[in-house]
Amino acid sequence: DDHAAFRVLWQDLALALAAVRDGAPGDWPRIAALAGAFIARHADHLRLEDGLLFPAAAEGLDEAALAAMGHEMASRRRPA
Repeated sequence: DDHAAFRVLWQDLALALAAVRDGAPGDWPRIAALAGAFIARHADHLRLEDGLLFPAAAEGLDEAALAAMGHEMASRRRPA
């Protein structure tokens, strides 16, 4: 659910920032709200991953599986 929410929040934020880049005055309260929502949800998500998911994965997966998981996660962070 978090990843789907990140995509929606980022899409909305990117559109708002692109409008500013292209010369629009910018809806700064909306931009701040979108950025704040993205940052807060991401921080919560990282706490969950770091505190629960990664320790469980480290116990149950071999090195090759952990490396594959890391590569898959990194690929989601590359620009399309």
